[in-house]
Amino acid sequence: MDDIYILSVTLLIALFVSLYYYKRLQPRWLRLFPFTMLLWVLVQVTGYWYWVITGNSNHFIFNLYLVPQYAFYFFIFYKAFINKKFKRVTLALAAFFLLFFCYQVLLKNSFYNYSTVTDNTGQLLVLLLCFLYMTELLMQETLINYFKLPLFWIVTGIMIFCVGNFVYTSFLDYILNNNLDPNGNVYIIITAVVTNLQYALFAAGFLCNEPWKKTRSY
Repeated sequence: MDDIYILSVTLLIALFVSLYYYKRLQPRWLRLFPFTMLLWVLVQVTGYWYWVITGNSNHFIFNLYLVPQYAFYFFIFYKAFINKKFKRVTLALAAFFLLFFCYQVLLKNSFYNYSTVTDNTGQLLVLLLCFLYMTELLMQETLINYFKLPLFWIVTGIMIFCVGNFVYTSFLDYILNNNLDPNGNVYIIITAVVTNLQYALFAAGFLCNEPWKKTRSY
């Protein structure tokens, strides 16, 4: 249970900040963030107590969470992009992820075993969208103060989280086969660092009160 507390510190801070500035969050769809963070807290608590009470694997709970987790990421990038091609890319990647999830988790009978392949695929797709978003910012014709853009902080947080988890889980089989992290301590440290950084940057984004404006597309 201590691990949950460690991973939830900045999440709770970001949640408090988002609720405190709820009516000032711009664009308006950023107001969905508090609900997604509340959902993550609910999933964490439910997964933990399900395991404690039943003694059974809780992996299926986290497998189910993959759909709303990555659906929200695709949604915010779709709303954030100005370039219509990037919007179409986002929709295509979202459709691909949903099909991949159905195949990998539902059809391959891995529902009760956490699907790291599906999670890795989602992280890779989201990282691609992060790079596209940063590219779009850099190619704007107007001068932009990135540090006053809520999404700059939020996307940076997402990038850090996805890179940290993607690197570890990509080598998970090698790590397990060679007994390099028998107690999962390295995984806990990496997860704690990238998770807390992500939500700290989310909080920084929520604290940006600069009115959000669309800049000229290219």
